[in-house]
Amino acid sequence: MSVEIVTRRTEKGATYWYIEEKGKRIAQCKRRRDAVRVAQALDTLISHEEVAAAERAEERLREARADAQQQAVDAGNAVRESGLVIAQKEDRPK
Repeated sequence: MSVEIVTRRTEKGATYWYIEEKGKRIAQCKRRRDAVRVAQALDTLISHEEVAAAERAEERLREARADAQQQAVDAGNAVRESGLVIAQKEDRPK
């Protein structure tokens, strides 16, 4: 679980369950059962968000690769059109 349940008692003796993520309090419940349900729901939500973020990052990477490939093709076409001759590896002096 990426969230944790922390139990606290007040000076008057009341018990509260807090759901925390990375030390930050994000929810408070009076019953443990509710705290467990909220923690599970939040954990699922966080997991789905992490998956969605990873998918968005993969999509951006694919787009960046396609852009880089297109730029390389465009550069090659520009060189070809300009008539500039680039020596091949075999043609280069040693």
